[in-house]
Amino acid sequence: MRSGQCNFWFDNWLGFGPLCQWLQSVSDHLVRDFVLNGRWNQYLLRLWVPDDIVSEIVTKAAPVGSANDRAMWTLTESGDFSIASTYVLLGSQTPSSFMFDRVWHPVIPIKISFFMVRLLRDRLPMASSLGRL
Repeated sequence: MRSGQCNFWFDNWLGFGPLCQWLQSVSDHLVRDFVLNGRWNQYLLRLWVPDDIVSEIVTKAAPVGSANDRAMWTLTESGDFSIASTYVLLGSQTPSSFMFDRVWHPVIPIKISFFMVRLLRDRLPMASSLGRL
């Protein structure tokens, strides 16, 4: 965040998701609307945001300057998106379940894996086929 031009409620400028996910009432503000003389306007923040979130906000540096804000990709040091960093992220994930690990095994042909998924999710037309017979 450089000049605070991002949306206060709907952009992930704090790093833990947009504030609209945590609050019931939001409005149309930019981050810079909550800054006064280069510092956070705590009075205005407390009017709109609960105290626990205000205490988190004031730990961040208030935006100053006129340079445009920019999105940061946290998986690289430069903050720029890269396919390589995404590949590393996806490659490091473990299977989500015991069954997933067994169904999508490298030794099993892909056609059989898809068949097993359809079978386990009851997506095969077995009952209708038997009914016609």
